[in-house]
Amino acid sequence: MGLFTDRDLVAMAIQLEEHGQAFYSRAADKVADTRCKDLLRRLARDEATHRELFERMLSSLGGVQVPQSCDGEDQSYVRAHLESQVFSRARMDQLLGQATVLERDALQLGVDSEKDSILFYSEMKSFVSTSDHPVVDRIIAEEREHFSALVELLGTAGR
Repeated sequence: MGLFTDRDLVAMAIQLEEHGQAFYSRAADKVADTRCKDLLRRLARDEATHRELFERMLSSLGGVQVPQSCDGEDQSYVRAHLESQVFSRARMDQLLGQATVLERDALQLGVDSEKDSILFYSEMKSFVSTSDHPVVDRIIAEEREHFSALVELLGTAGR
């Protein structure tokens, strides 16, 4: 109990990137502001690139069992974090179910989701091989850039 594989974590990361790509693509189609639309489309492309990196990483993994950490974090925590926080399906569906989406709402969901992604990937690093750390570090850096770009545009949304 409490054991999962490095493959499980990378598969979760792939799912996270797929959700991000779907959100940014759909949101870009529903916002009116050109700057927001352009940023959301770029972020969707970046998420697709991240997914591809994780897919390559997944193909090189051997399914090493990852023990529960000493502070009690286990598989259920990681899965709960992924499902409830990062690109929450409920929040995405609620927002994107509208005919049009306010830029401010799309940007705020992106900000929240990027913060959660950074946390997830930072924690994930302690469970994957050190040889995979550069890939995870690269993605964390890009997620931070996404966060900053979203925050900057959010500050000017509606003006």
